[in-house]
Amino acid sequence: MKKKLATLLAALTLLAVAPVTAQAQDDVVLSVHVQGPLVDSTVSVSLLGCTTPTTATSPGFVAPVKLEPDEFGVTGTVQVVSQAGGYTATADCDGTTYSTQFVVRTPSLNEWSLEPVVDPGGDVYSRLFPYACNYQGAITSPGFSEPLILQRTSRPWVEGTVKAVTKPGTYRAYLFCEGVWRPYNKLFTVRG
Repeated sequence: MKKKLATLLAALTLLAVAPVTAQAQDDVVLSVHVQGPLVDSTVSVSLLGCTTPTTATSPGFVAPVKLEPDEFGVTGTVQVVSQAGGYTATADCDGTTYSTQFVVRTPSLNEWSLEPVVDPGGDVYSRLFPYACNYQGAITSPGFSEPLILQRTSRPWVEGTVKAVTKPGTYRAYLFCEGVWRPYNKLFTVRG
């Protein structure tokens, strides 16, 4: 079987949820479209220009994904693994193997900020770059007077403020992201 290593056309960056694409000389393109570049999220895998049903495999997928014909080629969806890292996906089309690379990552602490220390009953401010997490609902904590609701702004992030409880102590706040099975969390302190 003839094997061509495809050329990487695009890379997933920390600031964009962009497809990672590879193209060979015959205009057949293998893409891994990361819908949420986080561990345990779902990706769309496409072999554009190919009309033959096939299977794409990767150590970054929880299982091989069957690619079925659509209007542009063959496409399927699959969950990525819970281990962050760089992975290679491969798929065959009419005797030629195509490959591309993609990244599975966890959100860094820089993408979600939470006021680290507040006065009793003071404001707790939080900010999140939404490309890092398709957040679900509000940020919750026993140290909040109520759930913290994030609001869209004219800036590239969402943000919100909530009153802290009056009891001094260290509390954990929880952020839930779509497609991630456990919440992310941060500690903050109400001064004593």
